[in-house]
Amino acid sequence: MHCRPVSDFKWMCEMDEKKGLDLGSTYRNEKSCKEFLVAIAEITRLAIEDKVKSAKFITIMSDGSTDVSATEQEIIYLHFAVDGKTHCNFLGLVQCDKPDANGIYDAIMQAVKLPGIPKEEMMKKIVGFAGDGAAVNTGKKAGVIALMRERISGDILMVQCMAHRVELAFKEAMKQASLFIKVYVLLDALYKLYRIPKQAAGLKAAFSTTNISKIWPVRVGGTRWVSHTHTALQNMLRGYRAIVLHLSQVATTRTASGMQAKAKGLLKTLRSKDAMTFAHLLSDILAVLSKLSKTLQQREVCTYHVHEALKATMTSINKFKDRAGPEQRKLQQGDCNSFEGQTLTGVDHSSGQIE
Repeated sequence: MHCRPVSDFKWMCEMDEKKGLDLGSTYRNEKSCKEFLVAIAEITRLAIEDKVKSAKFITIMSDGSTDVSATEQEIIYLHFAVDGKTHCNFLGLVQCDKPDANGIYDAIMQAVKLPGIPKEEMMKKIVGFAGDGAAVNTGKKAGVIALMRERISGDILMVQCMAHRVELAFKEAMKQASLFIKVYVLLDALYKLYRIPKQAAGLKAAFSTTNISKIWPVRVGGTRWVSHTHTALQNMLRGYRAIVLHLSQVATTRTASGMQAKAKGLLKTLRSKDAMTFAHLLSDILAVLSKLSKTLQQREVCTYHVHEALKATMTSINKFKDRAGPEQRKLQQGDCNSFEGQTLTGVDHSSGQIE
């Protein structure tokens, strides 16, 4: 099905028929499609069971999600090694009765209940639990890991998702940088402004006037917070001239919607010396963190590669204290008092933010 909905099965059969395949008429309906999916899933489950039987130890990985009906779901994976080869298999997407530790624990136990492996044998294999840094997972007294240690084995290790820890560490560090809020609010305001069709059309014209490729402001934050923030920042810096040109036009046009005042406020930040200097510094830091995050998200990454990636990241960030990064050097090519032809005003307070 290639991730297509079941409702597409009929026309996919028709397409195969156009290619000369003889599919008959008996199984060309959604009911048959669902039966095929169940059979394929069963064969896949049996293959996973065979591999798990050969594994001496397994680690459970889980994460929460919410579907369109706002129902809490838990996605569960098994991570293990057989004959020196690592395996990471999807086990199930299970609905939680409650999004608390007991609800998540019950969902995990439901997923790891494999018919071909006795429960006692399965429980003996569990040596680790990997999840994000939420208190519902990591709580020493009432978290999921606490329940596992109480009900399965006191020796089970908790491993937090390192990519998630990078996100949390960055957010915590940015609480100490007052200019980060200023830049973040700017990126968010630009994204919301250019979702308005009239303003988007104006920016499109500004891109044409300045001969800049259309690089639209995107949502800051999102599921991959570091990489999404980096993309939003990069798009703002790349499209800076066009954005300033359009906002300057809006700022001189009287409107009843308050858009003129909003444009003036955004222009003030875009022409602020400390905000733009910090934006370039932040872009360099996020580029390094994004690379680390992508390394940590690789399915078969090992501890050695994680350790080396962390060392390289720390070294790169520490260098920014004494040496400008690629984005900072672009700003410093001039006199540091202008960027893309725009004079930057105010005093630069960004020098102490890296600390």
